[in-house]
Amino acid sequence: MSNGKTAQITVNDLPEAQILRGSWQVNFKEILGYGGKHIFENLTDWKDHPNDSIKHYAGTATYKKSFNFNQNLKKQDTRITLDLGQVAVAAQVKLNGKDLGVLWKMPFTIDVTEALKNGQNDLEIAVTNLWTNRLIGDERYPDNSGYKFGNDPFAKDNTKFDMPDWYVKNQPVPSGQRKTFTTANFYKATDDLVPSGLLGDVVLRFSKVVAVKY
Repeated sequence: MSNGKTAQITVNDLPEAQILRGSWQVNFKEILGYGGKHIFENLTDWKDHPNDSIKHYAGTATYKKSFNFNQNLKKQDTRITLDLGQVAVAAQVKLNGKDLGVLWKMPFTIDVTEALKNGQNDLEIAVTNLWTNRLIGDERYPDNSGYKFGNDPFAKDNTKFDMPDWYVKNQPVPSGQRKTFTTANFYKATDDLVPSGLLGDVVLRFSKVVAVKY
């Protein structure tokens, strides 16, 4: 405490944490030619998914799940936290239509006490990952951009290349299997993919507010 005193508090009547088990509906936002709805029976890292488009997806996907909650578990002095476990990379949380905010670093937890209701609750978690896996995936295909890579762009003797005409005119990337364009070779096709998506476990955790007299 601010006055230097200490106090020991024992709390032994809290409900057990509740893991939100079962399947999730995952809606991948249409981007770079891919989008769609999938059922994840378990929370799965996108990089390990058998669908190649999900394995190399870069963008935002929204996880949806409904679960039941017993209002009797919500006492006046109880706070309830939604713990997303592991997330790669950032997540926006909505519960029963209420936007609870964005989580972008550990711990991926947020207070849901006021948003929870008795009976069915509808949870949405929009997860956004990095571009890495899409860039690695594109390295498997021929470069159709028309751009020639130089050496070190910061070197004094580096050859200068003009940007492609389609880029200057603000037009789409030329059609082909590649969906992205960069001015540097950041990755190789053989590089390891990075974790992406909601990895979990997703858990409701209970805590108690205790007044301490001093």
